[in-house]
Parts: sequence; C-alpha cells; structure tokens
Amino acid sequence: MRVLLATLPATGHVNPMMAVAAALIEKHHDVVFVTGQQYAAEVSGLPVHFTALAYPQTAYENIMASFSRPLPHFPRLLWDRPHAGFFSLLPEITSQLIQIIRQAQPDVILADYNFYAGAIAAEVCGIPYATFCAIVNALPSKDTPAFGARLDWKPPYHPERVLWPFLRWGSRVYLSIDDRKVNHLRKFYGLPTVDFPTFGVTPYLFIVPTTEAYEYPRTDLPPQVVYVGPVLRQDTSENHFPWEWLEDQRPTLFVSMGTIVKVRRVFETVIQLAKNAPWKAVLAVGKGVAVDEFGSVPENILLQNFVPQREILPKVDAVISHGGNNTVTETLFHGKPLIIVPITGDQPESAGRIQHSGAGIRLRIQDININNLQKSIDKVLYEPRFRENAARIQASYRACDGPRTTVRLLEKLAACRVALYRGDEMPPTLTHPDEVDHLTPKLCCQ
Repeated sequence: MRVLLATLPATGHVNPMMAVAAALIEKHHDVVFVTGQQYAAEVSGLPVHFTALAYPQTAYENIMASFSRPLPHFPRLLWDRPHAGFFSLLPEITSQLIQIIRQAQPDVILADYNFYAGAIAAEVCGIPYATFCAIVNALPSKDTPAFGARLDWKPPYHPERVLWPFLRWGSRVYLSIDDRKVNHLRKFYGLPTVDFPTFGVTPYLFIVPTTEAYEYPRTDLPPQVVYVGPVLRQDTSENHFPWEWLEDQRPTLFVSMGTIVKVRRVFETVIQLAKNAPWKAVLAVGKGVAVDEFGSVPENILLQNFVPQREILPKVDAVISHGGNNTVTETLFHGKPLIIVPITGDQPESAGRIQHSGAGIRLRIQDININNLQKSIDKVLYEPRFRENAARIQASYRACDGPRTTVRLLEKLAACRVALYRGDEMPPTLTHPDEVDHLTPKLCCQ
C-alpha cells in the first residue's frame, strides 16, 4: 500500500505524522511525505519519499511570525487574523499537491486537519482520505463551548450553557470568511461546496490522537470520528543534557513555552520564584534566545536552549507549558500535571481540557505574577488530586496504540474506499488496532 501523508510545515503537526510514517514503514508500506522544505532534514531520517511544497520565499516565516504574539480579542480578530496567510497560499499549495498526488498515485491519503489543501486535492484526484486532527477535537458540538471562546466546559442544564449557541453563531460568522475561501477553491475544481469546511468533519474518516479521558464529553460525535490515543514521535536527536543535575531529591518543574511563541514573562517569573524555593526547575528557553540574557539565576534553575522533552518528562514532577498539543500529550502520557499559560491558536482549548479533567491549572498570560504562579506551582506539586487525574489520563493513553491503530485504519480505508463508521454502541476510543475491524463501511457524500 502506498500512503501519502500531507501536513502543515509546523512542528506540532509534523511530529505526529512522522510517528505515523514510522508505523507504516514497520508494516512495509510505501510512504510519501509532503510538507514544507524546512522539515526535509528531519524527515530524511525515515525511509520515505519526501516531497517539499514550494511555499513562496519568506511566506511561511511571515505566517509563523503572526502567531508569535498573543491572540487578540474577538473585535480585533476580524481584521487581525493570525492564520490569514494560510488561506492566501491555499490555491497555490493545492495546485502543487494535486500534481504531487497524480505523480505519486497513492492508495490512500492522510491529511492534516488544518491543511485544507489535503482534502481538496484528494477529492480532485479521487483518492480516499482520512483527516488527522493534530490539535484538540475542534469539531463543533452542542455539548462544548465554541472553539476559541475560552470558556470552561459546563455540565448539562448549567445556566452558562444558554450563551453557547450565540457564541457558536459568532464563531461561524468569524470563520465564514475563511469558509468562503475554501469553498471558492472547491468550486474552481468542480467540487461541491461543504458546510463549515474550516472546522467541520470530513466524510471518510476523522482521526483524533487522544482519548475520551482527556476530551470534553459529547453526545453528538459524528460516526466517522475515532480517538486512537497518542501518536508520539520517538525522540532520536542527540543531546548533551546534564542529567546529573536532576539527581537530588527536590521536586522538579519543566518549563517550556514551545517552538513558535517565546514568552519571557513566564521564564522570568519562575526564576524570581526559585530563590529559596524547595523545588528546582529546568527552563527550555528555545534556540533563538541567548541563555545569558536572563543574567544570574539561582542554583535551582537550569537554563537550556534545547531540552530532550520526551526524555526529561519521566524525570520531572510537573510541567509549565504554553499548551501546545504535542507537549500536553507527551506530559499526560507520562502522568505529570500541568500549568498551562495559553498564548495563541488552539492552546486555550488545551488549557480548558486540562482544567476540566483536573490534570492541571490554566493561567492567563496577563495573570502571570509571583503570587498566582506560586499558588499554582504549590498545587500541582503538593496536592495529590492533580497527579491522580493526570495518572487517570495516562492510563487511558497507555492502553492505546495510536500509531498502529492509525495504520490499521488507513489499511481498511484503502481497501474499502468508502467512509468508516462506528456503530451506535461503539465507543469512540479504539484501544487496539483489531477494533478497527468493528467499523462499518458506508457510502459517503463528499
């Protein structure tokens, strides 16, 4: 079987696709990996056919720069749209991808949820495709707050739920600008328009790498949506981390604010708190930041440009993070509680789910100060309920085999070439690849 994997050129989207690629190769499938040129070196470690999308010079960097500041509030979003650049490139990238698919002749395609060219190109070429949601489950639901509304989940009949339909309507109005762009391109290629193409469910199969233990509860989950558990890339990078620094018995925090947004305020507040603190902290400040910019730091602070995240997580007690889906998933896989300081994109959604699950605490960036952060650190380090809830999600993650289940789903989709639906009584989380056999093939209308 030949599988084409297509994803946005962003670390949080490329990493899980590389894990899927490795699992496909393990089953002796042929893999074509399509993303931006800047990931060619990373993907070269896998025996895949790498094909780079030719993003216009500096275009992708400009888009990423728009995500490097906190997400504006709703009124400003109407003209200050950090993701607008993706849609300006959509026609060109879609055209390139169609040519790549026609040359590669894959049996099935796995397309990133936020890579809108993937679905359009697959339908133009008549190839069955699955959607891989590398963020939280962003599908609209009557049982959840509107995506991006930054509201807490509430149980049925809670008074605040009265507001949810109005906020969902506002979200639809906002996203309709992008929906029209996607549907305009679909019409250009002779495809039917679809309802809510930016955040709607796709027809064949919709794969979310998490479990019900982490996600908000839903009663209206579409039948082609399945949870497969975490899909984590193995960390094979060489590192020179001073592991001996972790050997004393003090509780340890790991602080990372991701690869896109750099937030000095969080790091600086942790450094201030560390003076005379009974814990120590490893701060991953990013490759673009000089460690000496922070000046002299207490002995219980270790500043590093790069930290091997997958390797350090089992050795720490709690994590302070921006809420990127990779970091949250990897942290919960190791059963560690989190303090999330969301900045942009889907990070507030991750923070909401951590708060709802009881596996951590959400802090707004404007609320970061000595007092608030100290209270939050004390809670996640010393109150057992946070560790217990993180361990509950960890158990659900460890019960799954996300990469191999994803491979089995793609194998069945390639064989059936129609949508795969869960039965009415079938739970959305697939804990073993063999459970894929219980999905029912259904003809779908694209």
